[in-house]
Amino acid sequence: MDTKFLRRLFAASAFGILAGVQCIPVSASSGSLSISQSVDKISGKSQDQEYVFDFVSDGKTSYSDGTKLKIHIAKGYTPSSFSVGDWSNYEGSLKYTVYGINDNDVLAEADVSENDVIDLSGYTNISGIDVMAEESVSENTNISDTSISGTLNAEETGRSYKINAAYLKADGNGGYEPISEAEKETDCSYYQFSKPVLTANPTTAGQLDAVNAVLSGISGEGNLGIQSFTIKMNIPSRMITDRISLPQFENASMTLYVDGTERKINEDDSYNVNSKVTSIEVAVSVNGELKQPLQ
Repeated sequence: MDTKFLRRLFAASAFGILAGVQCIPVSASSGSLSISQSVDKISGKSQDQEYVFDFVSDGKTSYSDGTKLKIHIAKGYTPSSFSVGDWSNYEGSLKYTVYGINDNDVLAEADVSENDVIDLSGYTNISGIDVMAEESVSENTNISDTSISGTLNAEETGRSYKINAAYLKADGNGGYEPISEAEKETDCSYYQFSKPVLTANPTTAGQLDAVNAVLSGISGEGNLGIQSFTIKMNIPSRMITDRISLPQFENASMTLYVDGTERKINEDDSYNVNSKVTSIEVAVSVNGELKQPLQ
């Protein structure tokens, strides 16, 4: 569940739980398929991502009826282009197919050559891509740099995204049997704070005039639960701070530091200063789901 909040105070930074990044290859004895990615963990709500597919043959097994590289694309990843890659020691024809919601929904198919790049930006809801070698594939045929470029959307993927592929051999009867399979997982957990807004009332003041400064509009969103965050304000050296008013939180506790020293907070979530200070920090520890401050 997305966590969103709005706070009236200072600048903030967040620390969260990061999900692991995992690659799980499943290889057959006649060769090995692998998947690599340009980004192991996304840094925001959406991010460009490239997946590269490689197959290394065992150098002994050939496939007289042809082979097929089949890529499954789950919800949350929108491909923008596809590169056929290099099919070494294969001189036959290649054909690609792009699928929509399932394998019966063919969006595009055509003959291609090695290293051709296909524009996919005009398609939506792509669920898979096949590249088919329609003629005999030798024992020395390797596949390299077959790739998909696109964008991951963490609002759709959740905290992780998995892409998987299989390299298959034609069985001579219209079907296919697996040679090797692979899966790659991308960490899509994130939490982002928005830029806060600093206001002062009044906006102009003379010597010894009182000014009320508020940093508001602090907001954040993401699919990652927050364990803690810090609110901080640096104070001009010529300013005397009278009073600090802290926000209220449900399921959270606060610790106040003034010039690096922990201070006891009053029952009304305030602290009387009445002196010059250089920095104010509020460390917030979250005990469950962070909720809007009490009014």
